[in-house]
Amino acid sequence: MFLQRLIVPLFASMLVTAMTAVHAADELAATRSLAEAGAVQLALQRVDLLQPVATVLPPKAASPAAGWTDWERLRLQLLASRGANDLLLQRVAALPAGVEPAVAADFHAASARSALILGRGAAARDQAARALWTAGMDAVRLRELRLLVIRSLVSDGQADDAYRSMLRFQQDYRPLDAATATLFVDSLLDLKRVQEAVAWLGLLDERGPAKLRLRLHTGLLSPADALTQARAGIARSEDPAWWRVLLDAAEKQPAPLLKIEALEQLLERADTPAVEASRLWDAYIAYARSAANTHQLLAGDESSWLEFALKRKEAEPVVARAYLAYLAREGRGESLRRSAQTQLVAGLMAARLPRMALQLFDAWPADPAALSADPRYQLGGAAEALQQHVRALHYRQ
Repeated sequence: MFLQRLIVPLFASMLVTAMTAVHAADELAATRSLAEAGAVQLALQRVDLLQPVATVLPPKAASPAAGWTDWERLRLQLLASRGANDLLLQRVAALPAGVEPAVAADFHAASARSALILGRGAAARDQAARALWTAGMDAVRLRELRLLVIRSLVSDGQADDAYRSMLRFQQDYRPLDAATATLFVDSLLDLKRVQEAVAWLGLLDERGPAKLRLRLHTGLLSPADALTQARAGIARSEDPAWWRVLLDAAEKQPAPLLKIEALEQLLERADTPAVEASRLWDAYIAYARSAANTHQLLAGDESSWLEFALKRKEAEPVVARAYLAYLAREGRGESLRRSAQTQLVAGLMAARLPRMALQLFDAWPADPAALSADPRYQLGGAAEALQQHVRALHYRQ
């Protein structure tokens, strides 16, 4: 009887624990399903509500209940998917004690990727190093992180360190595959290290954009011929690398409007470095200043500049955007600046360049609150449509 009285409560406790574990696992699966259906913000709200407290991590021998680690992994995936890279970095920086080393390595790797997207090369290398020092890391993850470190060095303009890292990588991963060789060549061309890039010429796709770009930079192909071939590549492929060839050829000609067009299209791609947005602002402003005489626009007569831009919106949209960008940033009158800002954002949305618009105004030199209400509302709507809710809130506050 005594044994029976002891066993019954114990069995009941175990049953409750098992039911709780099943319920938690079901909640986690339901949250994943919401995210897969596109309701990322709602999924994140459920993570906030249902994730266990970080200090009560389940022990290794626990039942398969969804613990803090499972929820945190999902949270980081959701943050990455909607481009909330700053928030992801903050979460990983505040990891609690007790996270298993292998799990922590995964989280630091995710943080490294977010830092790289934000153009923070040093932070990306720091997070990658934290992941790389984890014992027992699988070969695929190790290779991925080493390439990330190389990309971060390229992003920071550290040409010598990047090149040495490429050579060490090639030594460790012989024979080098074509995709990695393409990455190395494009990176070295970005760093103006043409001679070093030639070493991987033989590994490039004969008809691919990387070989075309390398031939352009070595003088084997004229800018005009490169432009023609890049246009043909753009017509048959969605690969943004063709726009990179067009950009380089436009700079060599020079062809400032083609340069602007290429930068716009590259920034519409999610993986384009944020620094290119500042480069596009510079290209807009440089074109407007240099072309004003050709268009018979008087310095200081900004109302005429605005009128000219609005008349060109349909026939020459790139020209119009260049002048609107100039006036939005450099216009002397507040009313005119605000009008140009509104027209510029509206033009980008009409051209179906919402990601590019968000990237561009992320590089706005002042607080976004300084923008007028209309462009902030349009940018917030674009961010919301792209499931970038943090960005949306940024513009709608």
